[in-house]
Amino acid sequence: MERATHAEEHGDRDLQVAETLRALELDRRPLPQLSVGAWQMKERGEDIESVRNWYDVKAAALEIKETVQEISGYFREVLERGKEHVSSLADRVREAASSMDFAAYAERAMDVVKGFRQEEQYEQREVEKQAQQLEKERLEQERRSYSRGFSHEI
Repeated sequence: MERATHAEEHGDRDLQVAETLRALELDRRPLPQLSVGAWQMKERGEDIESVRNWYDVKAAALEIKETVQEISGYFREVLERGKEHVSSLADRVREAASSMDFAAYAERAMDVVKGFRQEEQYEQREVEKQAQQLEKERLEQERRSYSRGFSHEI
């Protein structure tokens, strides 16, 4: 999260998003490991609970990774639309500056930009909330899998 904060302080939104998502991916316990005996039973095709738990956790981790990638793609799209919007707004400011009172139009443009920034911050908070909720759900499922796995471990 320090990298994300540093990127935010330097105004690099793309890097901030990438580092925030990277931190969320790293902030988890590793997948459960199977004992040698359980692995051998798995290889022989015997169905034991610790192997089922291992597959469940592995599938959940993959689903979360895909969801995080989807959220990051969505957030990148939002940022790209924002860049286009600000660019369009800047063009309109330049055009209008030649034909009207620049100070009044600049003030209006700044109000619009402030509104856009507030909207962008809200969307970023929502994406972060969704990512945190998904991470909590994954950790809870992993915790349940660990507790099931240890109670029936070979």
